[in-house]
Amino acid sequence: MSMDVDIAQLFARGGLYKNIAGSTAEELFASISKTILLPEELDSEKFCEALCLREKISTTAVGNGIAIPHSRIPILKNDDEQRISICYLKEPVDMGAADKRKVFVMLVVLTSNMQTHMKIISKIAELLKKSEIRKALEAHVELDDLLRLF
Repeated sequence: MSMDVDIAQLFARGGLYKNIAGSTAEELFASISKTILLPEELDSEKFCEALCLREKISTTAVGNGIAIPHSRIPILKNDDEQRISICYLKEPVDMGAADKRKVFVMLVVLTSNMQTHMKIISKIAELLKKSEIRKALEAHVELDDLLRLF
């Protein structure tokens, strides 16, 4: 069952959203839950709650203005529904990142099992080591341009 993670496909499925409003992580998660395309099986309020619960444990801000919000436990039943949504924030928000930078983009991860979840998080970490990808996110480039970089 363990398959290699096609990160570009996950981003393509998750889509890209702009001008997500909110001045706290909780407000942003509420906006994101109502805005992004969620699998039918997933209720937006449950999703928001899962993101907030995870954020309470420790920040999902990873530095460089980027956060990777996700549920602590996989919340999807179906592998085919896994996705990563790119959410450009309307205003940068302080989420307590170690480098003190405010978050301007969230890569919201939705997974169906722990194994894939860990793979996806580490793939994203790899991608974010590349300065051209970080610059592209900071420039709020469109999805197609990002997918070409991946």
